[in-house]
Amino acid sequence: MQLTGDTQSSFPSKSFTTGTGTDLVTPAVVSTYPTSGQTNIPVNAALQAVFSKAMGPASFDANNSFTLRDASNNVIPATITFSADFKTVTLQPNSNLTGGGVTYYFEIGYQGSLYDVGGNVLNYGYIPFTTH
Repeated sequence: MQLTGDTQSSFPSKSFTTGTGTDLVTPAVVSTYPTSGQTNIPVNAALQAVFSKAMGPASFDANNSFTLRDASNNVIPATITFSADFKTVTLQPNSNLTGGGVTYYFEIGYQGSLYDVGGNVLNYGYIPFTTH
């Protein structure tokens, strides 16, 4: 019945399709650059992580969840970019790193959580490396 008191002669038909179910598969790190313990990394290197699933960009923060830190635990300012499929994420420091064998830590979901597009959390850690 409509507000005017008239009866409705027919109702429109609507349909929709749902997915195959809830995504409960957690994402994984497939590869990184640099790798853990790698030495002689160029001071202008872009750091990269490749994930098994599309990642949710909103969870990536260069200050706490996808971060580069020096040996004194200072955050190195950087910019984060994503591949079109959101599986490859790049962290580009805003300036060259210090050379000569200085140690840095590439943190991937270490001090802040990262999530895939389905909301599943990634538990990973950090990757120590040294510069050239």
